[in-house]
Amino acid sequence: MNVFKGEEYGVDLFKIEAFREKLSPDRIVNASGGKPWVILSGGIDVKDFLSLVSLNCKLGSSGFLAGRVVWKGVVRVAQSAEQMELFLRTSGRTVIQWLKKAGSFAIPWYMCPYFGGFERIEVKES
Repeated sequence: MNVFKGEEYGVDLFKIEAFREKLSPDRIVNASGGKPWVILSGGIDVKDFLSLVSLNCKLGSSGFLAGRVVWKGVVRVAQSAEQMELFLRTSGRTVIQWLKKAGSFAIPWYMCPYFGGFERIEVKES
């Protein structure tokens, strides 16, 4: 993040691999330039990702992006569209609910030091 935090790169949000250990939030803010960041699931095990979501949200993450961690189990029933849909409605939905709980400490992107609150955001016409 440190390399791309400069304004010349136009980064509004960092998508990064999850931190796996507790770091100083000040160190993370310094590396990100205070810009918001989210973690990527990378298709790891659901339980492992839930732990990482919780840890990273407590470190200052604005949340997570989850794809494979939610739907990768659907591959086991890929021969049937109905079974795939059922899997996503049941297991997939359950994983999303778990992730919502794990991410409950996420910091809204507009509250990150870079933006400093919703009231400080300026909309510029291009």
